[in-house]
Amino acid sequence: MLEADSPTINVLCEKHDMQLDVFCSSHKEPCCVKCISRDHSDCPPISSESLENIVKNANPSSYVQELEESLCSVIEIVNILKQDQQQNNENIKKQRQKLESEVKEFKKSMISSLDVLEKKLFESISKSSDRCKNEITESYNELESLTNQCTGIKDNLSNMKQFATDLHMFLGTISLQKKLDAIRCFMSGTEDRLRNCEMKFARDLDIKPFESCIEKFSETHITCKTHNDYRSKLTHAETFPKKSRIVQQSKINAKEWTTISVSGWKSKSLGAKDSEQVYSRTSRVTESTRFSSSTELTLQQKFVTESTDHVNVNGCAILSNGELVFTEYVNKCLVVYQGNGVKSRVIELFDSPWDVCEVANKTVALNFPVRSTIMVIEISSSKGKVMESFSTSAGICTAITFNDPNLIVAIQKVGFQIFDLKGKLVKTIEMKFHDAKYIAFHSSRLFYTDWKKNEVVCCDLEQKIYWKFKRSDLKCPSGVCVDNEDNILDVGTSSGNILKITPDGKSADEILRTEAVFDSPTGIFIEKQKRLVLICFHDNTFAATFQSF
Repeated sequence: MLEADSPTINVLCEKHDMQLDVFCSSHKEPCCVKCISRDHSDCPPISSESLENIVKNANPSSYVQELEESLCSVIEIVNILKQDQQQNNENIKKQRQKLESEVKEFKKSMISSLDVLEKKLFESISKSSDRCKNEITESYNELESLTNQCTGIKDNLSNMKQFATDLHMFLGTISLQKKLDAIRCFMSGTEDRLRNCEMKFARDLDIKPFESCIEKFSETHITCKTHNDYRSKLTHAETFPKKSRIVQQSKINAKEWTTISVSGWKSKSLGAKDSEQVYSRTSRVTESTRFSSSTELTLQQKFVTESTDHVNVNGCAILSNGELVFTEYVNKCLVVYQGNGVKSRVIELFDSPWDVCEVANKTVALNFPVRSTIMVIEISSSKGKVMESFSTSAGICTAITFNDPNLIVAIQKVGFQIFDLKGKLVKTIEMKFHDAKYIAFHSSRLFYTDWKKNEVVCCDLEQKIYWKFKRSDLKCPSGVCVDNEDNILDVGTSSGNILKITPDGKSADEILRTEAVFDSPTGIFIEKQKRLVLICFHDNTFAATFQSF
């Protein structure tokens, strides 16, 4: 009967094919002489004891009982987890049915809304058409009256020429001339009133903004919960430790700090108490942590949004006066902070902004994808002053950056367009990309992130592509900027990390993992003089600055 289990009861060392003579109590494993000298040299001498003595003094029944109890506990937990997964599967089926029902109801609501819109549009067209028709008819009747008067003058003149004496001809001509002058005077006023009517919609019936909304609605979020309540039971069920070396707890590196993986967008936000715990934890870790690359990032300041409303921060920037600005997509506003982290003001906007860039002192430019609009706003006051506003008629503007004196804008399905600050189109660069969410310009090179292709692309303003960077640990690349050494810093939103890509695009180092502190980073900005890196987070009430060395 023991032959079937012989691999687990081998009395010879699998590595060195020698007799197992010693037992290491630190690792709870039998060893040969070579194992002790090579793999257990750091273990306390007292932990190694002759295997023969261990067997003589051991009580087999106690080991068997302990193993059986642990085995029962593990089996119990596994069965509970299996039942939980089965229940989870049933819940997913119900959730799918519920979501599909919601989609159908949403479709009905959309169709109903479109029917109402169609009715209102037809009513507006009918009213405008009737108004134009009345104005045209009135003008036509006036002209018809003038035609009849001129015909009467013409008939009278013809009769006088044929039958009147010279005296009658002279007096009659003077009378007819006065009538004709009166008609001319009336016509001069009529010309001012005559207008050619033209009907069109106040706003073009453009499907592109709706397509953008549909794309956002088409995503579903998956929220996963860990089974923390089973971990304590599982810990008690562990009889033997793992064979891996014991890691000293005092040595904390970047990889140990960030072992949680992010598989998608998250909408969890932390309370004020949790925020302080997260902040203090981050400070303790980063003060003593050297990351995997040569760059050291130290958490300097955190910013907590005081609003209780749902937030969606995508763009951020550090202004030349030291203020920090953030775009809130859902709340349709621009939030301004002082350099010390105190909220200064909130500037309400006409629609949802995506990204922001500074174009002059206390003046920024923002892109509004849904409205395909660029705005240049002076933000010294809480109301803000719109300096310029213009439409990107070629398509939806998904990203923006400033290259003095012009704005570079990513246009969906077109490429890039360059505008001056007055809205005049300077140049169009046709490029094929799926969806460029963020762009940066440095030393005649343009860098953009195609988040659906998981790519960072380097090109120029003449349509030449220099390189494309793609790696498995970079998921949904978003914010992008360039540091003092021409390295490209890129944010992985779903992968929860920051990569530093070399200028040639051939390699990259992960300089920060964020999911242990904040969820889903989006925008990034570097203030090169102070080497200060600002990062904002999607669906999160946090932003943070890091000192780069």
